[in-house]
Amino acid sequence: MAWRQALKFADNENIASILLKIELLGAREVAIVVQPHLKVFRNPVAMRLLQRKAEDLGIAVALISDDEMTRQLCAEAGFANYSTIEEFQRDATWRDFYDRPPEPARRPLATWVSAIAGLVLLGVIGWVGYFVLPAATILVTPSVESLTMDVRVVADESANGVDVEAGKIPAHLVTAEVAGQTTVNASGLRDAADQSAKGTVTFTNQTTDAVTVPRSTIVSAGSHVYYTVQDTTVSPSIQIGDTLIPGTGSAAVQAVDAGEQANVPIGAITAVQGPLSSKLTVINQVPISGGTVKKVSYLSADDQSKAKQALLDRLTGQAMDKINEQIARNETFILSPAAQGDRAIEELTYEESPEQVTTRTTLHMKVLVKGLTFLGDDVNAVIEQTMETAAARQGGGAELRNEPLTINPPAIVSNDGSAVTLQVRSSGAVSVPLRLSAFSDEVRGLDPEKASGLIRQSPGVAAAEVKLWPGWVHRVPSFSWRISTKVAGPPPTA
Repeated sequence: MAWRQALKFADNENIASILLKIELLGAREVAIVVQPHLKVFRNPVAMRLLQRKAEDLGIAVALISDDEMTRQLCAEAGFANYSTIEEFQRDATWRDFYDRPPEPARRPLATWVSAIAGLVLLGVIGWVGYFVLPAATILVTPSVESLTMDVRVVADESANGVDVEAGKIPAHLVTAEVAGQTTVNASGLRDAADQSAKGTVTFTNQTTDAVTVPRSTIVSAGSHVYYTVQDTTVSPSIQIGDTLIPGTGSAAVQAVDAGEQANVPIGAITAVQGPLSSKLTVINQVPISGGTVKKVSYLSADDQSKAKQALLDRLTGQAMDKINEQIARNETFILSPAAQGDRAIEELTYEESPEQVTTRTTLHMKVLVKGLTFLGDDVNAVIEQTMETAAARQGGGAELRNEPLTINPPAIVSNDGSAVTLQVRSSGAVSVPLRLSAFSDEVRGLDPEKASGLIRQSPGVAAAEVKLWPGWVHRVPSFSWRISTKVAGPPPTA
């Protein structure tokens, strides 16, 4: 058996493993160096088990720890304790606490039986400690505030990369040209001349010689013009005494222009055109009638407008399909102002002049669609960084909660074809990180009301409640391992 041994254990070492190692060590004096993160020796149950094992093996035990609670429990168990290794090395009297001769070495079977019994006892004591010793639960509700911002993002064709501070992201120009045609049916109706007005006029001879009126002689009634449809001879005027008897002759006439406007009443035709005007006068002694109009179709402005818009929409859709084939699924396309509406039309022609169309014609068109495309992830990166910066400016360690941001569809502020300025409204939740690990140490030994009030004063805490178990307990346990901390869901943000 070794006279003395110094032991160090891992941070996660449990009391059962420690007891087994001490027993298998076979030393009369054991000094245990307690690492800062080794919490097992802060447990009164574990310290009681170590005490019983030392008495059972007849060994002297000393603990070296800078933890005040560990040294206090060590002293209560009757173990020597030191705050530093140097202090331990200076004290050579600690072995006198157990001045007894060493016991004979145990048989292996007895050693294992003792170890198993110790483990069983440890389990029983652990069960009792967990279910019987006083316990406390700290329920903390974090304080959460809403942060809403209008973030400006500029998608610029000249940008080489994402500039979060300036709010700029790269954009790329994408174009697509498409041509097509459509048949345009004439649906407009208007009046058109149909039949020409007809009638008879009487010529009066102003000379004493017979006058021949050839076919197609022009007579008129104001702006309405007629022509004779046959040759006619007008007899000469005769002088009988002092009385002049004029000679006359009649001829059928027809309006030069068809339509109702040439229908005139009696006496409307009064002028002879040409060289015969000095020899003859004319008048219609009966109405001129028979001029008619009819309804005919034509390519109206509405026909042209509807056909053009329908073809433009179809070709624009085809161009957009081409553009969508060029861009990735996570890219956004913003149409250039130069390609919106009629400005996208490069060519527009009819197979015949629209004024001449009475049934249908073909409309030809070519359109150019272009615009800027950018990554939605780039927009989100600018928004998230801007929101994080705004949250940090609130101070006190405030930060965005690890929750998805609410990002509304962007509004276009400006678009000149080479850069698009977007305004995006985004909302998120801001909170201050909770010091959960410190709460159990701060409230040990306090009554629940004071403990709750103390925690509520901590940054980032909206509400706190300390619950004790069992019912007869009135103060928070002194052992931090009997205090559990839980976080409740955050309250609705303002």
